[in-house]
Amino acid sequence: MDRFSRQSPSKINTLLDKIVEEYKCRFIALQQSIDSESEMTWHVVKPLFTYFANKYSKDLGDKVRKGIERKKENGKYKGGRPRKQVNVEEIQHLRKAGLSFRAIADEMNNCGKKISYATVKRLLQKPSVKSMCKNA
Repeated sequence: MDRFSRQSPSKINTLLDKIVEEYKCRFIALQQSIDSESEMTWHVVKPLFTYFANKYSKDLGDKVRKGIERKKENGKYKGGRPRKQVNVEEIQHLRKAGLSFRAIADEMNNCGKKISYATVKRLLQKPSVKSMCKNA
């Protein structure tokens, strides 16, 4: 239900009702045990969950903004995400061993080093990017 909570709860409830009624779909939210075929959960519980999901989303946004403000005040916030520390030599070694880009990403992720297939591909295909990455 929280994926539908970006707008106001009344808009979400109207949209969900429209999907179920006009398109003759059945909506089931497993985590909240909401089923459009159950009058009780659909008309009573669904509006509550959409309200609380929307409230949670707004509160989370406020917490993030306040955290950024505190970091800015302390001079620790530079904007954006911190740059990943990637061991390019390890990636090159795995590629020389015959692994595909996706297999390299999977291998690195299995070792707890989060890296995407696209990043592996970019690092191995564009030498200029390698100089931007720090060897870990």
